[in-house]
Amino acid sequence: MLKFVTAGLGKQTYYLRRYKAMYDSIEAFKNKMDAGQLCVGPTVSFSDASVTEALAATADYIWIDLEHSPTNFESMVNH
Repeated sequence: MLKFVTAGLGKQTYYLRRYKAMYDSIEAFKNKMDAGQLCVGPTVSFSDASVTEALAATADYIWIDLEHSPTNFESMVNH
């Protein structure tokens, strides 16, 4: 398990906290799968990132479809 130290001010602190939150979410997902629990998540085929934001709080994962939708890599980064 990684240990994060929030040192410094401004942008660096923001990115450290954001990365830690993302890491914690991934760890929670892996722990749920390891425990044999059901993980539920939607497939997003919209290029608008607001759809992903609206679903994020209720999903264990979000599958962003890049093959069967107009979403490209550049717009996927915004999700």
